[in-house]
Amino acid sequence: MIEKAVNSATAFITTFNFYLEGEKGGDHADVIHGANEFAQSLSDVLTNIKCITRLTQNDEASDKFVAVAKTAGDVGLQFFLNLPSYKLDLLQPKSRKDVPFRVLMDSRGALSKLSESLESLVAKRDKAPGRVCPRLRPII
Repeated sequence: MIEKAVNSATAFITTFNFYLEGEKGGDHADVIHGANEFAQSLSDVLTNIKCITRLTQNDEASDKFVAVAKTAGDVGLQFFLNLPSYKLDLLQPKSRKDVPFRVLMDSRGALSKLSESLESLVAKRDKAPGRVCPRLRPII
């Protein structure tokens, strides 16, 4: 699921840049579809992460895990807050392309930290006898 969120963010930014440049493949419908797809996949990730906190060993580990997930959610929110056209219109035309790539890199970084955190949780659970978590693998 995290990989799907990263891929949908990349696809959205690609389409959004086509839209900014007025190129083929960047019409309004494609931009809206890409934004909805990324928002839905990020929502799915965060919903499933909340359910995984019950697998942590203690409250401190759960709080750290939730903090990483909250950061990913906050970065996802900033992803959309930095892209409205009225904000981009304030920038020089050449620098408009930088904003989408910057928010994409921030989003990818936050989601990769979440993935690493989840992988470490799965690795700890897999080492415990009788605690294999094959249902968690699709979320990573």
